[in-house]
Amino acid sequence: MKKILHIIYGFHNGGVEKVLLHYIDAENYDVTIMYLNPSDDKCIRKFQNIKIVKSPYNLTHKYKFYRYLSTYLRKNHFDVIHTHLNKYNYIPLKCAYKNHIDVRISHCHGIDNVTANIIKKFYRIFFKNGVEKYATIKVSCSKSAGQDLYKGKFRIIYNPIDLKTYQFDVLKRECVREKYGIKKEQVVLGTVGRFSYLKNHYFLFQLLNRLDDKYILMMVGDGELREDYQKYLKEHKLEHRVIFTGVIDDIAPYLSAMDIFLFPSITEGFGISLIESQANGLYTLASSTLPRETKISDKIVYLPIDCEKVWLNTIKKKKAIRETQKFANNPFDVDHNRKLFNQLYQ
Repeated sequence: MKKILHIIYGFHNGGVEKVLLHYIDAENYDVTIMYLNPSDDKCIRKFQNIKIVKSPYNLTHKYKFYRYLSTYLRKNHFDVIHTHLNKYNYIPLKCAYKNHIDVRISHCHGIDNVTANIIKKFYRIFFKNGVEKYATIKVSCSKSAGQDLYKGKFRIIYNPIDLKTYQFDVLKRECVREKYGIKKEQVVLGTVGRFSYLKNHYFLFQLLNRLDDKYILMMVGDGELREDYQKYLKEHKLEHRVIFTGVIDDIAPYLSAMDIFLFPSITEGFGISLIESQANGLYTLASSTLPRETKISDKIVYLPIDCEKVWLNTIKKKKAIRETQKFANNPFDVDHNRKLFNQLYQ
């Protein structure tokens, strides 16, 4: 049985975790997942029959992490290393090469921040060249993310989405809206994702501040910026118009409770939430920087995030009319992409 080591940043119900949860074949492979950062214990417990290892060092201490990983690889004799750290894949890939691991997989799940300063841009080029040198297989969650990290050819394996599970449900809509005391005349602007800089949530707060009181914002997720968000909202007297749901495993009822979905990310490798919102029939407003592979219906428009006026006008024009969505082909089919994923190790 082949031994496979996955390396990820952490467990937070994000796209990487969904890929591993749905695609890992623990019956035919001996799988270990190493994570670097503090994580959600509830999310970790979902990975049954899989060995989970916490690295004592993260990428703040790159050299110490490299030394720890090198020792760990020598002791455990893996056949495959599959790393999910985007440009920082270079570090474990080089370590695996030095420790004679023949199959070294670089998996890209995102696009770098294009506004990085010149020093960061230099290191980005350095790390990208390292990935090219040491990866034997290159994989990406989307065409645009792969083109951002890699120079040559790469494989695309989409994140798993069962579109049927996200269909609009009027009863679930009413249940969630009742739970949070949302009035019938109120318009719920919604978003899903980790509370981090790249998600650009302050842009949503600025939009909300310029809309009348019938508009409220529902934020599904959590993250390191939650306290900063709450402080900002209180200072701008917006706290009563924003709902924090926390991390939700089954987001379909919450999508049904929304009227318009907003996703103004500065950058995304793919943006799986955009697929989920369209599957629910939600009008979806997304940043123009995001991959057009996320367009699976006529319910989505892409808008520039440097122009609040365009977003405000679009929000005001949208009518919350829901229709059952039908999709003839689903490139995100779980079984199909699981097969592609596990073919990497054959």
